[in-house]
Amino acid sequence: MNKVKIFYNNTDFFSSKNLPTPEVKRSTSDVFFGDKKGVKEVIELNGDIYFEQEIADCDYFNFLKQRRDELTQAFSEDFKKLEIKEDEETILQKDFCIISEISFPEQEYKKTLRYSIKIECYDELTHNEFYGINNPVNSTSIEKTEEEIYTIQRSISADGVNTQDGELNGLNDTEMSSALQNAIDFVDNFCGKENVNKPSGSENSELILISKSEKIDRIKNSVEIQETYLLDKYGSLGDSGVVKYTINKSNSFGEIIQVEISGEITGGIDSSFSDIRNQIKNIDFYQEIINSYSDEGYNKIPKTINFNENQKANKISFSLNFDNDDSFNDCGVSTQLDTSIDVGEDSVVTVSIDGLISAQGPVEKRWDLVSSHFANKSYDTTLYDSWIHQEAQQETSQFLTNVTLLGEPENNSIEEDQKSGEIKFNYSFSNKDKPEDFKNLQCSSSVNIRSPKYSVDMNFGGGMNKYTVTRSGFTKGAISINASGEYINKTGNDEDDKNNALNKLSEKIDSLFSTIEQEFFSSEKKIKIGENKSYNINNSQASITETREYFDSVV
Repeated sequence: MNKVKIFYNNTDFFSSKNLPTPEVKRSTSDVFFGDKKGVKEVIELNGDIYFEQEIADCDYFNFLKQRRDELTQAFSEDFKKLEIKEDEETILQKDFCIISEISFPEQEYKKTLRYSIKIECYDELTHNEFYGINNPVNSTSIEKTEEEIYTIQRSISADGVNTQDGELNGLNDTEMSSALQNAIDFVDNFCGKENVNKPSGSENSELILISKSEKIDRIKNSVEIQETYLLDKYGSLGDSGVVKYTINKSNSFGEIIQVEISGEITGGIDSSFSDIRNQIKNIDFYQEIINSYSDEGYNKIPKTINFNENQKANKISFSLNFDNDDSFNDCGVSTQLDTSIDVGEDSVVTVSIDGLISAQGPVEKRWDLVSSHFANKSYDTTLYDSWIHQEAQQETSQFLTNVTLLGEPENNSIEEDQKSGEIKFNYSFSNKDKPEDFKNLQCSSSVNIRSPKYSVDMNFGGGMNKYTVTRSGFTKGAISINASGEYINKTGNDEDDKNNALNKLSEKIDSLFSTIEQEFFSSEKKIKIGENKSYNINNSQASITETREYFDSVV
């Protein structure tokens, strides 16, 4: 039985890997290079890569993938010799070959992998006349990372040969020697993205040209171009740059899971830096970590963000940290509360609540998040349905039933740290009754009790040691009451606010007078002898002092 072997670049790849010799197809066509005409022969090699031995779990993918990459590397250089031998005798030899295509039809990598290699061949004896070059090189090397990021380096060079015969004609009609121009035309013809054979499975991914150099030797009429491309097999998110990153997952104190995604986006020499910026804006980093790890309740707002731009290198590096700390809401804001409850005399309950509001994300954005969050929740302490009061009431109700805290705080303090993006606060509430229209209402009273009046007459009856005591009624009683506080139930109309505040204080004073009168002056007549009212529009401070006198009801 005749044994056929196929050599490319003096290597029989198929025999060295224990693979069957592929099927060979041949065809020819006319080609044109400028005004030059030649003949091109296309040789197509079709075969299968398979593994004869059985593999546990039928997992042939890694083996077939390795052979696929080795096959691609074996046919990665152009202008090498193709030779077919039968029983050690050469039956076909082509010394000027171009690998135009290596393809692997879509398949499932199950024990067998089909491939097809198309090789364009030109006769070595005529290619110089056709191309006008010597020592052609079209070499490609490929390196790949674990993230399927490919670095493709190409080297294309040639030495020019003068194809003029002394007459100026054809494409080169301006100078006698066409050698250098032939080398330039040849090298330019094989440069560019369209001439790069992409790795199998990445045909739809974009090539990013990150460097290109050109050397011209006018003495030797030689030209060399070096190109370096990056390619992301799983999508470069556009044609501006290639993104590569790593994701690290760890546990911190309290079993909070932290995930860091860090990497860089490298733009091509044809990409503007604004395009790279726009591209990185389109990356959903949160979704990337969800795709890599199951969703364990990670906050959508990163805890820290760091971007570093290097415009000279056309590169942006980044690092973002996410965690599943549930004390932060979807906006990246955390509210931490510490509550204490005290029960005093007369069952007066006082609740003190300390709080800290902080935020995740960029430092320059945290204050806006924190202040907006606090303000939206009731930054105005005059709002009785404030969220802080609600938190205090909810905590109280867990331990003390039927205790209702008044909405107006007994006191409060707020500490703002804009640099760190934090707000600290303390509020205290109680169930001690007080008018809802005033803040810090204070009342004081003084009472003068009525007492009997007596007169003494000396020498009564003519005796020097005699006297009489006569009762002549009672002294006048008096009550003086002062009430003052900041009026908070304002309408916005100063005159109305003044009248409302003073009327409310008058009602409070009347109530206090009624209570004291019942205890000390239940049957006496009374008369109001003095009243002093004041209201400060600037600070809404209202004050009333009133005095009443009491005397016998029988004149």
